[in-house]
Amino acid sequence: MQPILMQTLRWTLAGMLFLLVMEVCARTDDRIKWQAPFWGTYSRGELSVVDELGYRNRPDSRFEKWTINRHGFRGPDVSMQKPEGKIRIMVLGASETFGLYEQAGMEYPAQLQQELDQMRPGRYEVINAAVPGISPPRLLHLYEHWLRKFETDIAIYYPSPSIYLLRRPPGPIVLDRIRKVRPKAFESRLMAKTRIAVKGFLPAGLQTKMRQVVIARAERAHGPDWVFKEPPPDRPPLFHRQLTTLVDALQRDGAQIFLVTHATRITNTISEEERQLLIGWRKLYPHVAETCFLEMETIGNDIIRKVAREAQARLIDIDAKIPKTNDIFADHVHFTTKGAAHMARLLADHIVRPES
Repeated sequence: MQPILMQTLRWTLAGMLFLLVMEVCARTDDRIKWQAPFWGTYSRGELSVVDELGYRNRPDSRFEKWTINRHGFRGPDVSMQKPEGKIRIMVLGASETFGLYEQAGMEYPAQLQQELDQMRPGRYEVINAAVPGISPPRLLHLYEHWLRKFETDIAIYYPSPSIYLLRRPPGPIVLDRIRKVRPKAFESRLMAKTRIAVKGFLPAGLQTKMRQVVIARAERAHGPDWVFKEPPPDRPPLFHRQLTTLVDALQRDGAQIFLVTHATRITNTISEEERQLLIGWRKLYPHVAETCFLEMETIGNDIIRKVAREAQARLIDIDAKIPKTNDIFADHVHFTTKGAAHMARLLADHIVRPES
């Protein structure tokens, strides 16, 4: 018995030592590749903050390819006062605008700057003020308390209708109810890298089956009535009211508004590949049936068009113009570098050539 116990102890210690060495290697890799701190937490969560200005990007933060400037915007630093002779464009939106899968510095607002520099050198300045996961009421709060200080001439807003499928409908931020999240004493970077590596290794079909298991478990835990088969009836009018309120605030400050319809990778025919994308989308919203996403997209884009007409804002119908292909979309809604370039060209043409 004693030899077996000693052998088990040796193997346990060897395993712990192996994991420790691999954790050190993961942190060293972050340090070399991203100039990340060796100690402490290092995750995408470090990029966001809730403070008196609202829900926003954390100023002067960085994680991997994502860099936030001193004002809380993705991209190079800008002055609060608009440069003389420039037309300042502020691009608003959630993760699709902030950028996820594109190469560093190639998200569509950054490529929009490049396009405009070619078409009208030195004429425009583009600010990427997007915040992942932000809703119209939270964006309104951030605008009223911070963004309006940046003397915007043109505001481009790319809304995400699916945020209105959250269990709790989007509403104004209440700062005194925000729960302060204490930073974790330790967070394994090895585990984070392992999850990414495994996800890249597994076949798409197997990943889909694993997501279906997670979704089915959530359904069993909550019951069939928990699932949204169609958008709740209060959500479309709520989206209309909140989008209208945001546009009104932007227009009161003299900005020209460009509202952009929301595009997805999913076509009307829904191929097997697109069905897998829908299941991946549902893993983020397990209480939403796959067909409900598409219905909300249609309703949401109709609302965007309606608000543009009512507010006499410029409409850019990206959903009707951008190809729904794998070289444009990296997943169900987020762009590839090429997709961001396509988006930037469409926006630039509407800005410089209003008749386009």
